[in-house]
Amino acid sequence: MTSDELCTAELVAFALALEEEKTKKTTKRKYAVHPLNGERRKKGQFQQIYGDLRKYPEKIFSFYRMSLKTFYEMLSLVKPNL
Repeated sequence: MTSDELCTAELVAFALALEEEKTKKTTKRKYAVHPLNGERRKKGQFQQIYGDLRKYPEKIFSFYRMSLKTFYEMLSLVKPNL
């Protein structure tokens, strides 16, 4: 490999590395661990976490996989059997 070929290969590698760096998506996070998840071990899965979950409406759907309205509708259906 000649020095010109080596220089070209280095430039190509550098350009690819720069392109990869540009395409990396960085996400700014509000929390390292969301306070809701940090308290889960101390409080339990449902009994204590439900009250805290209502403080974070954006987390309700990801936690229950349904809206709060749907949760209450389902609760009203099963409540007589509890």
